[in-house]
Amino acid sequence: MNVVRPVCVFICGAVSLSVCHWCVWQFLSVSCHSQTWWGLLTNAGTLGSPVCHSLNRFQLHLAEYFSTYIGAGVVACSSWIAAQHLTTLPKND
Repeated sequence: MNVVRPVCVFICGAVSLSVCHWCVWQFLSVSCHSQTWWGLLTNAGTLGSPVCHSLNRFQLHLAEYFSTYIGAGVVACSSWIAAQHLTTLPKND
């Protein structure tokens, strides 16, 4: 059974989610957030911005989906390993 392709697809999916999350986070930190004293005062204007709010929710859902994706991968891998060991057990007749 060839497991290389599913493993590569899983890794590519995890890396894609991570890169997408990083890009959104970088955009949020540049566009919607300033780490200066002036940013402390202008935060009230960007706090309710529909763009910033939507992107923040998007990155939150990406992070949640990433956790679910990794968890599903662990369950799938564990199930595959268990199935491989169950098929190689000697039969009692």
